[in-house]
Amino acid sequence: MANFGINGLLAQPEHKNPTVTLESLNKPLPIFYRAMGGEHALILKPAQPFTHRGKRQFLQRISGTGKRISLAWQDSDALYLPEKISWFKDPELNKALYYWLAALLSHEQQLNVQPDKNDWFSKSQQLTKLTLHRFPGLKQRYQQLVEATLRLRPHVT
Repeated sequence: MANFGINGLLAQPEHKNPTVTLESLNKPLPIFYRAMGGEHALILKPAQPFTHRGKRQFLQRISGTGKRISLAWQDSDALYLPEKISWFKDPELNKALYYWLAALLSHEQQLNVQPDKNDWFSKSQQLTKLTLHRFPGLKQRYQQLVEATLRLRPHVT
């Protein structure tokens, strides 16, 4: 199962792909989030990138890039999503990734089992399963995101 969860954009490097901005979805995305069951009082804000200590690719280490990431998360005041996404060559998939992250976060508080706060991977898996169970209409779009992500991975021979 691909992980487009809370921390689904593990390292959002600057790609030369078409960029979709959070600002461009400022009106429809909060409506979608609320329709999925998200908190009505939350506002949409760009997540501030921060320096991570995760493993970077060889070329990223040499060039000094890939040090900062933006994570999707929420608190009692706002829903925070990356300011821009240019992960895929197809801008519709970049836009779909915003909607997927909003769908996941829309019912994060409803998880019955709260894993360790540092275990974001398990939490993301649980949210993915819950989201696909509650909203089976999102399964096709999720599968498209998974397939597009797998195409980005290097081929192993």
